[in-house]
Amino acid sequence: MFAAAGIPVVQRAFEQEVTMSRVSDTRIRTREAAARLVAAGRRPHELTVDLIYAEIRQGSRTTINDELKLWKDEQAKVDALSAALPPSVANAMMAAWAVAVEHGEKGFPYFSC
Repeated sequence: MFAAAGIPVVQRAFEQEVTMSRVSDTRIRTREAAARLVAAGRRPHELTVDLIYAEIRQGSRTTINDELKLWKDEQAKVDALSAALPPSVANAMMAAWAVAVEHGEKGFPYFSC
């Protein structure tokens, strides 16, 4: 029931969950900061780890770098797909995706941004 250090197992599991949520929080905040910077006029390829870190002021630069790379790759795919589709189809897909995200956040509030 108790760990060697005298900490209850439940407490240790809670501490691990809190630690894991910080990593997720850094990843989420990295994506949010990247989206804000692009909305403010920056181009995705201009975004750097230092720029994101200055915005969110938390997390390791390695985590930010890994998430920023994933985000940039996803943005490149979205841009390529949007360019290949007629605007009405691309807009309909983006609207459907926004509704799906909204419903997903309601169903899983712990994971919402």
